[in-house]
Amino acid sequence: MIEGRFEQAAWLMAEIDHRRDQWAAARHPFYRSWAAGALSAVDLQTYAAEHHHVALTLAAVSRRAAALADGMLGAELDRHARERDREIGVWCRFALATGWDPMQAWWFAADPLPETELATAAWLGDDERSLAAHLVTIYALETAQADIARPALDGLLGHYGLAGSDAVRYFEARLRGDAGPAGLIEAGLTGLLPLADPFALLRHAERVYRGYWDLLDGVARSLRTAGTGRGPERPALDSHR
Repeated sequence: MIEGRFEQAAWLMAEIDHRRDQWAAARHPFYRSWAAGALSAVDLQTYAAEHHHVALTLAAVSRRAAALADGMLGAELDRHARERDREIGVWCRFALATGWDPMQAWWFAADPLPETELATAAWLGDDERSLAAHLVTIYALETAQADIARPALDGLLGHYGLAGSDAVRYFEARLRGDAGPAGLIEAGLTGLLPLADPFALLRHAERVYRGYWDLLDGVARSLRTAGTGRGPERPALDSHR
């Protein structure tokens, strides 16, 4: 029974990672433009407002998972949720560097794009969502961000004038955001196995990864509609915020 549990866990994580590769966020055209230094400050400002909802949702899902878990897993998920709550403020430092002013805080991220709303709703789920599904959501969001952390950070330091700024701390944290949560989630899922329908979790993992891609599609679409994001000419970001 125990051996079968670990075998199913290894299979499940491998299949989730396969979907991670299929929807690798680093291949999205928006992040490719970012890495090439082709985004404007307005482009990054739009992204900062939309991606703010990713930070909020990850913290909220972590709290929901912690509430459903017990023992060591519950304690670790609670710690993880508190870390993600703190990182919302870290994200806001990046938003300030892109040009958001504290006087605009009342409407920062207040009107998310349709793609952002659909993605975050799918990630949050409802009160009936299982602990296993919440764990998959956390894993997928953490790994999606870990995958883009290095090219995003290199772009900010090399092209957007943020070298030496604490505005990049969120992305620095994401460089370390894969190994810790991955081990936590794998251990948590292993304790919940065997599952009657593990394929339901795989479908959910794909929805989470695809939702992140769709959110980026929404950002790119809104920038095309606004006529921005069409070249490397850009104002320098404020590295002193």
